[in-house]
Amino acid sequence: MAKSKLQISHLNYGELHFYYPIKFDTKLSFTTLCDTLYKSNISFNEEYQEKIMNSLGTSLANATTDFQKNDANAEDIPLTFKVRDTQTQKMYHPVADYESDYEIGADNIRFEFISSDSSIFLNVVSTELEALQQRLSRMEKEFELSSKIYGDSFTSNQKRILLLPFKAQLANGEIVWIHAILIIFSNKMGILKLELPLIDTDIYPLKCYDLDLLVNSIDNCWKLKILI
Repeated sequence: MAKSKLQISHLNYGELHFYYPIKFDTKLSFTTLCDTLYKSNISFNEEYQEKIMNSLGTSLANATTDFQKNDANAEDIPLTFKVRDTQTQKMYHPVADYESDYEIGADNIRFEFISSDSSIFLNVVSTELEALQQRLSRMEKEFELSSKIYGDSFTSNQKRILLLPFKAQLANGEIVWIHAILIIFSNKMGILKLELPLIDTDIYPLKCYDLDLLVNSIDNCWKLKILI
């Protein structure tokens, strides 16, 4: 009697990693090259975080102002709206004819309600920024592990930069962020690593080697005018 084989047909969570070799044809030194790429507008840096928060904060301030203007009961119900970054305590105010640098959609943000005796707090979380910060923390741990395994001489001759991600909709409708990591070596060679998370996914596309069936769409939320 033939034994039945256990076949996996569904994946709760997994990642597909893609690696692309790069050669930097430049006269810049290794340090200058790394600094230039990190400060560019394709890199996840402090400026990018600030622009996301400014886009969210100003857009919310405009939305609350419009709500108060259009609400017929606004005069009867004393409500006060304040938009603030709870980490930096920065207050955001409405700006007329504001054009956001960042594409804000329902699948880019998450709402969390927190109530007290006299107030209701609506915490708006950028899912992209949250995913980037988690990946940055993971990347730092990977770098520390590489240093322990291969030594400081290996890690000191490379630089890892987290680039801006792409928003992808999987075939099952799940929204994920495709992370891009640029690894630069001191000999002017590099590797671009792309990471596609798979959540609650049928593995049929993997069996038939048709990865296009895994994804419905890929989008760039950042309105870049000049790449570097």
